[in-house]
Amino acid sequence: MGSSTVSEPNQADIQGLVALLNSGQVDKAVSTAKRLIGKFPQAPMLHVLLGVGLAGQGKLDPAVHSYRKALALKPDYVDALNNLGVALRKQGKLTEAADAYSGALELQPGNPDVRQNLATVFEETGVGLFSQGHFKDAVELYRKVLNLRPANAHALTNLGVGLLHLGGVEEALSNFHQAIQLEPERIESHAYHAIASKSLARPYAEILYRILEIPSVQ
Repeated sequence: MGSSTVSEPNQADIQGLVALLNSGQVDKAVSTAKRLIGKFPQAPMLHVLLGVGLAGQGKLDPAVHSYRKALALKPDYVDALNNLGVALRKQGKLTEAADAYSGALELQPGNPDVRQNLATVFEETGVGLFSQGHFKDAVELYRKVLNLRPANAHALTNLGVGLLHLGGVEEALSNFHQAIQLEPERIESHAYHAIASKSLARPYAEILYRILEIPSVQ
């Protein structure tokens, strides 16, 4: 009589592990995940949950290893890719994080968490490019941010600033205007709008007055 081997943990085991993570019992969750992985080493979800626990302990390198192990078992695992991106971003590895998020987005283009996370990494990378004077590359990244999150006043403003540095004043004005429409109290958008207007020899006194009329944030 043949025998079958169970290769996946049961639902109760998974739910118990998730409950430990959700309740903040990270140390117990990690030890439980390791114990279950000892029994079910080919279960990708366990490696992801272990990674979540390790990340909660601040152990990012082991967390990254766990997420990569899950992906070795299941390359199209969106949660593993997204969590990998989160851990890599915390390590300051923005390019690798963007690659992980992009992989997840290819699998689930409408996933709001992945879109948000990828947009955030692009924005942070754009800031670094600005500081290095790489305005063309920064502009390309902020366009990607706006494809992911169109109603983003901060990205619209930064895109406009990059365009100003590249001489694209008209488009910069349009971006500043859109940012102001989204967030009327964003001072920097008004200020850059005034600068861009001045560069085109347009009357901009009323724009500056509008800036002065905005109540200061206490």
